[in-house]
Amino acid sequence: AEDDPRVLALLDERRSALRKGQFAPADSALLDARLARLRGDWNGAAQHIESAFRADARRADVLIERARIARQRKQMGVAVESLRARLELPG
Repeated sequence: AEDDPRVLALLDERRSALRKGQFAPADSALLDARLARLRGDWNGAAQHIESAFRADARRADVLIERARIARQRKQMGVAVESLRARLELPG
């Protein structure tokens, strides 16, 4: 569901409708990373996911997206590190 372009477009519209600061930095950067990935902009996706990671490095969805983008960019060390961190999260 998080990769559905319609869902991402709806989230982007919601973010635009909110006042600045009402959308958490990690949420905003994660959304931008997913939108960039769907456009095939892997460099942009990497920049945005690193912003999301800096904002909240212990979020499962951020870590999974970071691994997905890193794998596509052939950055296997980052991909493995992200998946390992995800597995170490409680729950």
